[in-house]
Amino acid sequence: MDRAMIYVFIAGSYFPWLNLGHTQHPYIVCILKWLIWVLAALGIIYQQLFHERYKSLETIFYLLISIGPATVVILCGHEFIAMPELKIGGLLYLVGVFFFKMDGTLSCAHAIWHLFVVLAASVHYFAILKHLFSE
Repeated sequence: MDRAMIYVFIAGSYFPWLNLGHTQHPYIVCILKWLIWVLAALGIIYQQLFHERYKSLETIFYLLISIGPATVVILCGHEFIAMPELKIGGLLYLVGVFFFKMDGTLSCAHAIWHLFVVLAASVHYFAILKHLFSE
């Protein structure tokens, strides 16, 4: 279940950013809000049915959900005060892929990957607290 919850972490850490008032491309953001949870569900289903059978497919799911939302928000040109934190979180998710792929060849790679996921989700979480729920 640990990998399944990673999909929930990632989707949950991006979802508040996608609920901001994106006036330039509202349809793309609306689709992305649904897509991120569909990808999380597909990742969880894959994880439960085919655990590590198709590592490339698992990596693709992880990449799509971990950097897809940040990439779309950045490419749409939507700027907001916490954009650096959104980028840093996406970058941490992306760097974590290296350790995810090194699982089995690098000692503690799986644990290091988990740390990158927690760091990225934490960056997003604290940015949400600071900028979206500020006093």
